Amino acid sequence: MSILQLLEINKACAWKTNQNRCAADTEQQFSRFENVLNSYSNLSYRETGVERLISSKHRIAGKSRECGDRIESRMQLAEGSVIKGTYVVERYIGGGSFGEVYRVRHKFLGRQAMKVFRECGVSEEEIVELLREALLLSKIGHPNVIRVFEANVLDEEYGSRGYFTMEYVPGGTLDEYMKSRHFVPQDEALNITRQICAGVAVAHTFKPGIIHRDLKPQNVLVGYEETGFSAKVSDFGLAEAPDKLTGFAPAAGSLMYEPPEAFEGLASFAGDVFAIGMIFYEMLTGRLPFEIKRDINVNDRNDLRELLVESRRRKPADSSKINDAVDPLVDPILQKAMEFNAKDRYKNAQKMFEAVSACEKSLREANRPVSGVLLVSKSRIKVESSNLAKNYLQKALDLSKQACMLEEATDCLQKAFMIDPSLREKYVYLLKNWRKGVVM
Repeated sequence: MSILQLLEINKACAWKTNQNRCAADTEQQFSRFENVLNSYSNLSYRETGVERLISSKHRIAGKSRECGDRIESRMQLAEGSVIKGTYVVERYIGGGSFGEVYRVRHKFLGRQAMKVFRECGVSEEEIVELLREALLLSKIGHPNVIRVFEANVLDEEYGSRGYFTMEYVPGGTLDEYMKSRHFVPQDEALNITRQICAGVAVAHTFKPGIIHRDLKPQNVLVGYEETGFSAKVSDFGLAEAPDKLTGFAPAAGSLMYEPPEAFEGLASFAGDVFAIGMIFYEMLTGRLPFEIKRDINVNDRNDLRELLVESRRRKPADSSKINDAVDPLVDPILQKAMEFNAKDRYKNAQKMFEAVSACEKSLREANRPVSGVLLVSKSRIKVESSNLAKNYLQKALDLSKQACMLEEATDCLQKAFMIDPSLREKYVYLLKNWRKGVVM
């Protein structure tokens, strides 16, 4: 079995985590799901609650047989449809195992994002559990954490489905941003990492503290605001409070960003720090710090565990040796964040926030360059990024000629700024005017 196949297994296993707040919609999905569990049933940190999820098979599968193939199509909210007489669905943004996200327009408040859960026909108690993420986000008020506006229920022909609305960030995910740039200049990477730390630190210091458990570039939203570049942590669907005595919670999340202890079933604040360190490293170098040969075959769960844990035992190469635009002052932060032993890392995101902030201050005081270009394919990256940014800029200018398309134009202009920050100084006045509905 290859690593690529195991990544699919991890995705299916993660499907049943988070206090089993998800269930498959069809008999076929459950069949595939159970086959994975039967093969890897001893993955200790994903065993909790298997029985409850499997026992729900017949209830959900029964609905699937009754509804037929309509379940999947029913999840795709049609563009232009009106929800609760208040929201107009503009377009589909993305989705995962738990639900789908749409860009919607509130009747009075403008653009928002709406997360609609897949599971339908559930009880009020189950909906409350599904909306736990929205409740948590409503309590963690911070500029670097996505804001929630409303949580409610959609009553459909085949049952009720939970949803909540949150702020819409037009820039997209950090993952998309990284792919468009190939790498992120040091000054921007430090800024983004500091903001991620700030948002996660609020959760870590919350009473009781909250472990995100699924930090990755796909769960960080980025964009330009009046004050400059902004990063917001999202998707607290797997967040969990640690045990008061041990400081750990059951592990969950995405395989490639998990710390070593996660393979023993443990998640902690230091585990979130490990993931932030990996994200920071990936921004600076364009690659993950712990390399795994994807064509290696493994025979059982022990082989898989040993392979992943061993990859994390090897200290990654210093980012400054991969990218000559990175100052060596950054390397100690990365190495400490990604230490193999949890006790050797920053205790929580607040401690890492302080380290990143101190590094930024030192670089400024020493007047050392804080941005540059990756050595590999330097000219190609610069040309590709410049062309993509110009395409977004031209699209924004074209859209702005229609008064009804100013918000779309604003979105495109922000994407252009994110890809090529040098455009911001010249065109930021357009962004401000368009947000006010002014076309010049």
